[in-house]
Amino acid sequence: MDPVPIMMMSAFVKVLDRIVMERQRLGSGDSSGKFTWWINDFSTLPTTASTPIPTTVPPNQFTFDISLSEGRDNKKNHLAIASELKCNSEQCSYTVQVDNSAQAYFKVFVGSELCQNSKCSGTFLKSSSVNVTVYRDGQVLDLFDFEYVDTPRIVVLGCEDGLTEYGNCIQMVKAIKLDGMDYVDEVCSCRSTGELDCKVGRPGVCRRGDTKWWRDAVPTTVESTPSTSTPVPTTSSSMPSLKDLSNSGVGLNNVTQVLNDTNHYSKQGESLNHTQIFEITKILHNSANLVGISEENAIQILQNMDQCLNARRREIRNGQTKDYRLLNVLWPMVRNTKDRVIQYLHGRNLGFNAKKVDCKTENHTDDGMIYYGPDKGYAVLNDTNKLAATTENSIIVPLGTVCQDEEISHVFFTIFRGQKLFSGRQKYRTWGEEAVVDDEEEELMEDVSTRYKRNSQNGSDSVGQIPAPSKCSNQLSVPNVPVMSASIMAGNAVDGWRTFSRMARAAPIAKLQFNVGKIPRPLHGSNIVSWYDNVGQEWSLNEQCKIEKDQNGLITANCEHLTDFTVLIYGQLDAEYVCSWPLIIIGYSVNGASIVCLLLLIIIGLMFYIRYDLIRRILSYLRGQAQTSGDVINLAYYCIFFLFFILSLFFMDQSSSDGQGPTTTSTYCVVIAAVSYFSLISAIIMSMLIGIRMICHFFSPKLRAFFGVMTSPPAALSIGLIIPFTFTMILAIFDTQFFERNDSFCWVRPDYIVYAVVVPVVLPIINGLICSTFAIYKMFFQAKRGLGSKETSHYDAEFWSKVVGLLIMQVAMGLPWGIEFILIGVSGPSPWNYIFVILLGTQGIDLFLIFLYRRQRLVNESRKWSAREEKLQRKRHFTAAGHDGEEN
Repeated sequence: MDPVPIMMMSAFVKVLDRIVMERQRLGSGDSSGKFTWWINDFSTLPTTASTPIPTTVPPNQFTFDISLSEGRDNKKNHLAIASELKCNSEQCSYTVQVDNSAQAYFKVFVGSELCQNSKCSGTFLKSSSVNVTVYRDGQVLDLFDFEYVDTPRIVVLGCEDGLTEYGNCIQMVKAIKLDGMDYVDEVCSCRSTGELDCKVGRPGVCRRGDTKWWRDAVPTTVESTPSTSTPVPTTSSSMPSLKDLSNSGVGLNNVTQVLNDTNHYSKQGESLNHTQIFEITKILHNSANLVGISEENAIQILQNMDQCLNARRREIRNGQTKDYRLLNVLWPMVRNTKDRVIQYLHGRNLGFNAKKVDCKTENHTDDGMIYYGPDKGYAVLNDTNKLAATTENSIIVPLGTVCQDEEISHVFFTIFRGQKLFSGRQKYRTWGEEAVVDDEEEELMEDVSTRYKRNSQNGSDSVGQIPAPSKCSNQLSVPNVPVMSASIMAGNAVDGWRTFSRMARAAPIAKLQFNVGKIPRPLHGSNIVSWYDNVGQEWSLNEQCKIEKDQNGLITANCEHLTDFTVLIYGQLDAEYVCSWPLIIIGYSVNGASIVCLLLLIIIGLMFYIRYDLIRRILSYLRGQAQTSGDVINLAYYCIFFLFFILSLFFMDQSSSDGQGPTTTSTYCVVIAAVSYFSLISAIIMSMLIGIRMICHFFSPKLRAFFGVMTSPPAALSIGLIIPFTFTMILAIFDTQFFERNDSFCWVRPDYIVYAVVVPVVLPIINGLICSTFAIYKMFFQAKRGLGSKETSHYDAEFWSKVVGLLIMQVAMGLPWGIEFILIGVSGPSPWNYIFVILLGTQGIDLFLIFLYRRQRLVNESRKWSAREEKLQRKRHFTAAGHDGEEN
């Protein structure tokens, strides 16, 4: 057996993206397609390579069936394989039967032999191994490995344990894209069962190892077969291992071939492990340090580096050492390339532009690079004016300015789409999006003494990173923004950027523009443009670039040194309301008190509709006067506030107990924030309608009739509930970010000026001022001048208490929104935090105090009228007595 096909089988495990399962029990193979892969003469058996530690299967006799299907809608391509192990007293034999109903689509290799017909079969004996590999459109899938030395063992899709459980059917399903279209792959494996039936099969769970699906096939020269269109596995004789490539000498005579061979491994991308990445990095270092390499070799180095960046972040980090780092490949490559220009502008993960510079003989314009996005790639930029005219990520160096200060030999630029190469000892949180899968899979650190143990083979950091600080601490967090790099070489020196940084000059030596797109602005910190300290392996807070503009998703900055730059967020991630215990205690206290107060007001409002004498007497005492009709609008007003405070007390704080991460999903917080926003907007509109109802008695009869209809219970409830609900739903659907604070506090973003400031602040304040001003004018100025008419005259014992209460509530509802706007970008405790919590949390208490104030006013008014009535009664009595005396 060739060892490489088995290795490709484990890679097939990775590719099984689209396998759809469905197969029928296989009978014997067609004799026309039958050929022998293994012979009974042990002396001539091919050398076999051992498979990964697989699942041990029952000895003596078993059957194993596996199917692969791929397709979309109702069109699927099927492949089914049946195998059987039989043992007698002398020996055991293993047979394989292939039924490929999609021969034009799937090419099946058993070992290194192509199954040339739709049905094939073969047999091999003890002490041999076999792998079944499927090819499709330049990709390969290692379907399963079988080895029988002392006991038979099976590995399905590279899974060493879990996918071939005895007596069960296991199914694996994966969705993939092929030529821009969605496909589904299904694999079904059954052992020792009566028939292949995955309709009752369990979802496969790989307990040990990793399931591997389709990967790109490695084109190579092999022994010719009747099939000329299908790539076949490479052999060890034609492809050296990575270890051999990194340890063998590399020179100008073989650097092209070495880099080409390395490319066969680096293109595995996501499936690369840290050992392979280390070997590739070492090869690239050795190649870059060859004096006299060509531009073609430099592009090969960049291509290998680009493909390595498809690997997982953790594997890349653990594949770097002090002596061999991918970042340190670039400057020797530029220095040693004999050609004047190096350009790599169509990479997936990086773009590169370098050229030689002669400050004495050339007329230098600016030089730089721009990134147009994954679809258009990278381009050379050579004019500062173009930097200002574009909205793309770009970096530029004014060479004319630099050449005035120093004689330089080279300038080169790199733009990295991601930040996988900038992952050192310190772990940073991701800003503005879900955490990267690689980060989620990082294991929690053990004690500090074991955290940085070196790998004995390559000296890499083989245990994880220092955990990020608590989200309540000031820290750096990393948004999904490219890293842009510029370097200048003076002879053989490339690390002289500190010399440049100390030069006194009016103009900067690097100009950068970052397009952060829709990444939300930090609410408790600020954007900074800083650089990566390659020595300390961390982002630096010293010698930051000066930000010139930060608006509309564009950040432009000037830098006085050259290195790797990106946009970072510095500040506190979680809101102070969920971090500060004094604020938390105050918030719970005032919110709880408001809930109690609102509950009492709701109960009193409901008592109007209970027709019992005892309830009427209690209500008359509570209100300070005899019972009147109930007020549905006020009752709804209290209920809406009650809903808000329930959410505020129990659901808005979604911080985790250890401060390390959120306890709920962003969708959950969006729902809580949207309902809270709806309740407060509804309360504001209700209060506006209550104010209009209060002063409409002073309007002319026509206006009074119009506003009387508008403030009637059916109309007021419809306006106060439907309009806020519709408005909130539109925001939640079309502008969801308004409700995504990402700071563990489920509330709205205050940096949305119209929704978070104008609507909730300006409207209630204007309403309060208009209503109170109109009432004062009507009651005093018109009345004193005799301008009032009988048609607009009205008396309400509670009028002034209503005016005072309305004015207080409008201010109390509007101010917290304005304070939240003031707090944008503020990190850590601030007096405004306490004012916000108190104002927002005491609105229920305010309503209850207003109720008590109005009650006292009613009691005083009742006593006043009682005294006046008593006085009139006495006067009538004396008058009547005087008349009686005169008559006598």
